[in-house]
Amino acid sequence: MLTLLLALACYPTSAADSADSPTGGDTCTALTTGTWTVTGAAWNMGDNPMDATLTFDAAACSFTLGEWTMQMDDLPDGGVVDGTTVTLSGPTSGWGTCVGEAVSAAEVSGTCSDDGDDFQMVLSE
Repeated sequence: MLTLLLALACYPTSAADSADSPTGGDTCTALTTGTWTVTGAAWNMGDNPMDATLTFDAAACSFTLGEWTMQMDDLPDGGVVDGTTVTLSGPTSGWGTCVGEAVSAAEVSGTCSDDGDDFQMVLSE
């Protein structure tokens, strides 16, 4: 019983508590692990594409982004997939507003609701 009470005490109790840690769905489009090219206004790169390594975790329907080809202070570090819906996550809450659709295992397209900027992610290998 004590273990249950301790577990409940640590569990987020409001939407604000869990907003920075989205969770993947029970089923999802499995994005392909590899090098992805990102474009669109959300990345603040103008017309210059940028690459990152995407590593997909099928059990959690989540992915990490790393090994960026350009150094910036505020890049997403991953995200989750629920069905075909992809939500980015990162060091600032703004990335959590970036939601798109996995058109396939190798392509994601979406928009960030906080500023209306678009983003595209395409497998490049």
